Amino acid sequence: MHAAGGLCSYDQANANGILGVTRAREAGFDLCQFNLHNTFSIPHACGWPGSGSIGVTNELAKFLPTPTVEFDGTKYFLDWDRLHSIGKVAHFHGCASNVVRAYTWVRNLGPEGLREVTRVAVLNNNEYVDVTRQVASEAYSGPEKVKRAPHNNTIHRMDNYDVLEDPERWAITWRAYLRKVTARKMAGSKNGGE
Repeated sequence: MHAAGGLCSYDQANANGILGVTRAREAGFDLCQFNLHNTFSIPHACGWPGSGSIGVTNELAKFLPTPTVEFDGTKYFLDWDRLHSIGKVAHFHGCASNVVRAYTWVRNLGPEGLREVTRVAVLNNNEYVDVTRQVASEAYSGPEKVKRAPHNNTIHRMDNYDVLEDPERWAITWRAYLRKVTARKMAGSKNGGE
Protein backbone atom coordinates (compact mmCIF):
# COMPACT_ATOMS: atom_id res chain seq x y z
CA MET A 1 0.00 0.00 0.00
CA HIS A 2 2.76 2.42 0.95
CA ALA A 3 4.71 1.63 -2.22
CA ALA A 4 1.67 2.75 -4.21
CA GLY A 5 1.44 6.01 -2.23
CA GLY A 6 -1.45 4.93 -0.02
CA LEU A 7 -1.97 5.16 3.71
CA CYS A 8 -3.14 2.41 6.06
CA SER A 9 -5.75 2.94 8.77
CA TYR A 10 -6.70 0.50 11.50
CA ASP A 11 -9.78 0.41 13.76
CA GLN A 12 -8.57 -1.31 16.91
CA ALA A 13 -11.92 -1.82 18.61
CA ASN A 14 -11.29 -5.53 19.13
CA ALA A 15 -7.59 -5.76 19.91
CA ASN A 16 -7.80 -8.53 22.50
CA GLY A 17 -5.76 -10.84 20.30
CA ILE A 18 -2.73 -8.52 20.12
CA LEU A 19 -2.52 -6.79 23.53
CA GLY A 20 1.02 -6.82 24.84
CA VAL A 21 2.22 -8.74 21.79
CA THR A 22 2.34 -6.29 18.90
CA ARG A 23 1.56 -2.68 18.02
CA ALA A 24 -0.28 -1.14 15.09
CA ARG A 25 2.79 0.89 14.12
CA GLU A 26 4.91 -2.27 13.87
CA ALA A 27 2.35 -3.57 11.37
CA GLY A 28 2.87 -0.46 9.25
CA PHE A 29 -0.34 1.44 9.97
CA ASP A 30 -0.34 5.21 9.56
CA LEU A 31 -3.45 5.81 11.65
CA CYS A 32 -4.95 3.71 14.40
CA GLN A 33 -8.21 4.33 16.23
CA PHE A 34 -8.17 2.84 19.74
CA ASN A 35 -11.78 2.46 20.83
CA LEU A 36 -12.21 1.56 24.48
CA HIS A 37 -15.26 -0.63 23.91
CA ASN A 38 -14.80 -4.38 23.68
CA THR A 39 -11.01 -4.56 24.18
CA PHE A 40 -10.68 -2.36 27.24
CA SER A 41 -13.68 -3.62 29.27
CA ILE A 42 -16.15 -1.01 28.02
CA PRO A 43 -19.49 -2.36 26.73
CA HIS A 44 -20.40 -1.35 23.20
CA ALA A 45 -23.92 -0.27 24.18
CA CYS A 46 -26.57 1.19 21.89
CA GLY A 47 -25.40 4.46 20.47
CA TRP A 48 -22.29 3.82 22.58
CA PRO A 49 -20.64 6.64 24.45
CA GLY A 50 -17.52 6.34 22.37
CA SER A 51 -14.12 7.06 23.84
CA GLY A 52 -10.61 6.34 22.80
CA SER A 53 -7.67 7.90 21.09
CA ILE A 54 -6.25 8.25 17.62
CA GLY A 55 -2.60 7.46 17.01
CA VAL A 56 -0.95 8.68 13.81
CA THR A 57 2.47 8.87 12.23
CA ASN A 58 4.44 12.11 12.32
CA GLU A 59 3.38 12.82 8.73
CA LEU A 60 -0.32 12.86 9.71
CA ALA A 61 0.00 14.50 13.13
CA LYS A 62 -0.43 18.02 11.79
CA PHE A 63 -3.94 17.17 10.52
CA LEU A 64 -5.30 15.89 13.86
CA PRO A 65 -8.30 17.72 15.34
CA THR A 66 -7.57 20.16 18.14
CA PRO A 67 -6.70 20.04 20.87
CA THR A 68 -3.94 17.46 20.92
CA VAL A 69 -2.28 16.34 24.13
CA GLU A 70 1.37 17.37 24.09
CA PHE A 71 4.29 17.04 26.51
CA ASP A 72 6.88 19.78 26.85
CA GLY A 73 9.36 17.74 28.89
CA THR A 74 7.86 18.84 32.19
CA LYS A 75 4.10 18.74 31.90
CA TYR A 76 1.26 17.69 29.59
CA PHE A 77 -0.89 20.35 27.96
CA LEU A 78 -3.63 20.79 25.35
CA ASP A 79 -2.34 22.29 22.10
CA TRP A 80 -5.01 24.35 20.30
CA ASP A 81 -2.62 26.14 17.92
CA ARG A 82 -2.36 23.77 14.95
CA LEU A 83 -2.17 25.34 11.50
CA HIS A 84 -3.40 22.36 9.42
CA SER A 85 -5.95 21.00 11.90
CA ILE A 86 -9.65 20.88 11.09
CA GLY A 87 -10.32 22.16 14.60
CA LYS A 88 -12.31 20.66 17.45
CA VAL A 89 -14.47 17.64 16.67
CA ALA A 90 -17.38 17.03 19.05
CA HIS A 91 -16.42 16.18 22.63
CA PHE A 92 -12.69 15.64 22.35
CA HIS A 93 -12.37 14.30 25.89
CA GLY A 94 -14.75 11.36 25.32
CA CYS A 95 -16.83 9.77 28.06
CA ALA A 96 -14.90 10.33 31.30
CA SER A 97 -16.39 7.34 33.14
CA ASN A 98 -15.37 5.01 30.31
CA VAL A 99 -11.86 6.43 30.18
CA VAL A 100 -11.41 5.93 33.93
CA ARG A 101 -12.86 2.41 33.80
CA ALA A 102 -10.59 1.37 30.92
CA TYR A 103 -7.53 2.95 32.55
CA THR A 104 -8.29 1.15 35.82
CA TRP A 105 -8.74 -2.14 33.96
CA VAL A 106 -5.39 -1.79 32.19
CA ARG A 107 -3.55 -0.76 35.38
CA ASN A 108 -5.15 -3.60 37.32
CA LEU A 109 -4.08 -6.22 34.76
CA GLY A 110 -0.60 -4.89 34.17
CA PRO A 111 1.67 -6.11 31.34
CA GLU A 112 1.40 -9.81 32.16
CA GLY A 113 -2.36 -9.61 32.64
CA LEU A 114 -2.76 -7.96 29.23
CA ARG A 115 -0.72 -10.75 27.64
CA GLU A 116 -2.98 -13.26 29.38
CA VAL A 117 -6.01 -11.49 27.88
CA THR A 118 -4.37 -12.01 24.48
CA ARG A 119 -3.66 -15.69 25.11
CA VAL A 120 -7.28 -16.33 26.13
CA ALA A 121 -8.64 -14.30 23.20
CA VAL A 122 -6.49 -16.22 20.71
CA LEU A 123 -7.55 -19.51 22.27
CA ASN A 124 -11.22 -18.53 22.01
CA ASN A 125 -10.82 -17.22 18.47
CA ASN A 126 -9.17 -20.42 17.42
CA GLU A 127 -12.09 -23.06 19.57
CA TYR A 128 -14.62 -20.40 17.11
CA VAL A 129 -12.83 -21.02 13.79
CA ASP A 130 -12.75 -24.76 14.56
CA VAL A 131 -16.49 -24.81 15.30
CA THR A 132 -17.23 -22.79 12.17
CA ARG A 133 -15.22 -25.25 10.08
CA GLN A 134 -17.14 -28.14 11.62
CA VAL A 135 -20.51 -26.49 10.92
CA ALA A 136 -19.46 -25.77 7.31
CA SER A 137 -18.37 -29.38 6.89
CA GLU A 138 -21.68 -30.62 8.32
CA ALA A 139 -23.60 -28.27 6.03
CA TYR A 140 -22.07 -30.01 3.01
CA SER A 141 -22.15 -33.58 4.33
CA GLY A 142 -25.55 -33.50 6.05
CA PRO A 143 -27.46 -30.23 5.64
CA GLU A 144 -30.46 -31.50 7.62
CA LYS A 145 -28.30 -31.70 10.76
CA VAL A 146 -27.45 -28.00 10.46
CA LYS A 147 -31.07 -27.07 9.70
CA ARG A 148 -32.20 -28.83 12.91
CA ALA A 149 -29.56 -27.11 15.09
CA PRO A 150 -29.04 -26.39 17.92
CA HIS A 151 -28.63 -29.89 19.35
CA ASN A 152 -26.93 -29.43 22.73
CA ASN A 153 -28.90 -26.51 24.17
CA THR A 154 -31.43 -26.85 26.96
CA ILE A 155 -33.95 -25.17 24.66
CA HIS A 156 -34.03 -26.34 21.08
CA ARG A 157 -35.53 -24.75 18.00
CA MET A 158 -39.01 -23.41 18.55
CA ASP A 159 -41.71 -24.62 16.21
CA ASN A 160 -44.24 -21.96 17.20
CA TYR A 161 -42.86 -18.42 17.16
CA ASP A 162 -46.35 -16.98 17.66
CA VAL A 163 -45.98 -17.65 21.38
CA LEU A 164 -43.44 -14.82 21.50
CA GLU A 165 -46.14 -12.36 20.44
CA ASP A 166 -48.71 -13.66 22.93
CA PRO A 167 -48.77 -11.05 25.72
CA GLU A 168 -50.39 -13.49 28.14
CA ARG A 169 -47.49 -15.92 27.79
CA TRP A 170 -44.44 -13.71 27.29
CA ALA A 171 -43.66 -10.04 27.74
CA ILE A 172 -40.48 -8.80 29.40
CA THR A 173 -41.87 -5.42 30.43
CA TRP A 174 -45.24 -3.79 30.99
CA ARG A 175 -44.61 -1.61 27.92
CA ALA A 176 -43.90 -4.71 25.82
CA TYR A 177 -47.10 -6.29 27.13
CA LEU A 178 -49.15 -3.24 26.13
CA ARG A 179 -47.48 -3.11 22.70
CA LYS A 180 -48.33 -6.76 22.07
CA VAL A 181 -51.94 -6.34 23.23
CA THR A 182 -52.33 -3.32 20.91
CA ALA A 183 -50.76 -5.19 17.98
CA ARG A 184 -53.07 -8.15 18.56
CA LYS A 185 -56.15 -5.91 18.62
CA MET A 186 -55.09 -4.14 15.42
CA ALA A 187 -54.45 -7.45 13.67
CA GLY A 188 -57.87 -8.69 14.82
CA SER A 189 -59.64 -5.61 13.48
CA LYS A 190 -57.89 -5.97 10.08
CA ASN A 191 -58.99 -9.59 9.89
CA GLY A 192 -62.61 -8.83 10.64
CA GLY A 193 -62.42 -8.77 14.44
CA GLU A 194 -62.04 -11.53 16.95
